[in-house]
Amino acid sequence: MTVCSGQDRFILLDRITQVRENTIVAEKTFAETPVWLGIESLAQLGAMHVRYANQFSRHAMLLIIEECGFNPGLELNGTYQLKGKRTSRSQYAYGYHLTALKNDQIVINGQFLFATIAYDDRFDQNRLQSHYERLFTCLQSDIMTD
Repeated sequence: MTVCSGQDRFILLDRITQVRENTIVAEKTFAETPVWLGIESLAQLGAMHVRYANQFSRHAMLLIIEECGFNPGLELNGTYQLKGKRTSRSQYAYGYHLTALKNDQIVINGQFLFATIAYDDRFDQNRLQSHYERLFTCLQSDIMTD
């Protein structure tokens, strides 16, 4: 299956500015971007924190967006602060409250549920674990490479 997002690369976080046990904060600059890419940025932020919480030892994925509030006609322009707070956790599932803010005003707000699974023949640990560890380090260092 091929997914065409219209993006040069499908990393929708510019940098991670803070990470703690239960929270993560990042930034993303958009230019005339549809709101659904802002929602995808929040999903990437949550999944990145789940990977971090598991020392990148398990594959993380979005299960469901339980609720998400935004203006349907919204177009994203400028720099946004993306915030995530883990609200629940079980052995393999993680709930997050994720928000995108511009000028301290909430623009997108939602409840996201993520899951982890062991790496296997579908999700190659040798490739994915090192990829996400490097990506996380680069996003924290504000250094992006392909």
